[in-house]
Amino acid sequence: RYEIKSGSFASEFYSSYKPYSRNSVIALVDSLQKDSVNFSKTDRFNLDYLTIDNWTSANSTVQISKKPILKHFYKTKSDFYSVNTKDFKLRVNPVMYLQAGKDNTYAGNLYTNTRGVTVEGMIDDKVGFYTFMADNQMNVPNYVDDYVSKFEVLPGQGFLKSIKDSSGTRISNSNDFFTARGYITVNATKHINVQFGHDRNFVGNGYRSLILSDFSPNYFFLKLTTKIWKFQYTNLLTEMQAEPKGNGPDR
Repeated sequence: RYEIKSGSFASEFYSSYKPYSRNSVIALVDSLQKDSVNFSKTDRFNLDYLTIDNWTSANSTVQISKKPILKHFYKTKSDFYSVNTKDFKLRVNPVMYLQAGKDNTYAGNLYTNTRGVTVEGMIDDKVGFYTFMADNQMNVPNYVDDYVSKFEVLPGQGFLKSIKDSSGTRISNSNDFFTARGYITVNATKHINVQFGHDRNFVGNGYRSLILSDFSPNYFFLKLTTKIWKFQYTNLLTEMQAEPKGNGPDR
């Protein structure tokens, strides 16, 4: 919505390629503010949120907390612990997620229980790093469990450990898995960014994309992003593999 309000190329922001860089998000916010678009209260809230959440790329003090906890925690509104100096920026946040629900084809309860941590930083405004690690337990619907039973992988996550009862029998729909992704990024020149890591990319629009979706698990990749004038050109080199097990067809 904000990309449309600002004009497709006004901010050098390309919403069809994910994940977004923080610099691109702030460029979008700045372009909206410069164009003096008539915003609603919700728009203002969202733009302030984007500025606060991407403070490492923003020239603003709106993200600074007036009353940090114990003088060290939540010094910035968006981060549990942060460091902000001229040459080094660091963000550390805990990850906690709990979801519960019901499905009319499964007698048990559906849930997702995630605990983890994210660490993100920037050195000299040129070299950045990011990592996300989390332990997960999940009770999935029957159609997902059918896929897990056939291929012994969880969509979007990869290999997993089935939860078993005291007799060693797999408990249907119950899964345990560890998620780890991360990357390093280097601003090689003013217009070229190089990123290497273990994560996923998404090209297109909508919940799923016919070009490159996020259905696969994390994979190693090398990405070069070149932005010149109104054009963005991306080279994405990836290492993907399919090792189906069980009774599933070859892919």
